[in-house]
Amino acid sequence: MIRREVIQSSINEIREIGMDLSVTLNQLKKEIDFISLVIRDPDLDQVSEPIEMVRGLADCAAGLKKIASIADSIKSNSNSFLKTLINSSIPEEMDLAGLTSTEFDSGLSVKLHDEVTYSVPQSSDKYSDVINWLIEGNLGEYVKTSVDPRSLNKILREAVEQGRSLPEGVSVSVRRFAKIK
Repeated sequence: MIRREVIQSSINEIREIGMDLSVTLNQLKKEIDFISLVIRDPDLDQVSEPIEMVRGLADCAAGLKKIASIADSIKSNSNSFLKTLINSSIPEEMDLAGLTSTEFDSGLSVKLHDEVTYSVPQSSDKYSDVINWLIEGNLGEYVKTSVDPRSLNKILREAVEQGRSLPEGVSVSVRRFAKIK
C-alpha cells in the first residue's frame, strides 16, 4: 500500500509540474505574440504619445519577468522532485526488487551507486589521534597537524580500499543514489 501511495504521489507531482509548464508555455506564447505585434507594427514610429510606447515596452518587460519567475519556480520544483526520485524513491524500489542496475527496452538504464564519506570532526578529541594514525601508517605524507576534509575523506577511503581498519572517531556515512542514462 505504501509503494502505491509513493507512486501516486510521484504521478501527482509530475502532473503539477506539467500543468505549471503548460501554463507557462501558454503565457510565453501570448507574450511573444504581443512582442511580435509591437515590433512589426508599421505605425510604431508614429506613436502619437511616447507614453504609449513606454507602456507597451513596460508590458513586454513585465510579461517576460513573470515568465522568468514561473520558469524559475518550475525548475526549482522539478529539481527538488528529481532529487527525491534519484536519492530516495528509485533506490528504495530497486532495493525492494533486489536490483543494483536495470535496463529497459527504451534504452533507459538505471544503476545504483553508493557514495561513502568519511569524516572526523576537528573539534573531536579523536581528531589528533586520527592524524597520528595517518602519519604512523604512512597514509598522510602531506599531513602535519590538520588536513582539509576532502583530502581526509580521500585518504580514509584509500585506507579502507587497502583493507586497513579505521581508527576510533571516524564517522562513515553512505549515500545511495541512482544514475539514470
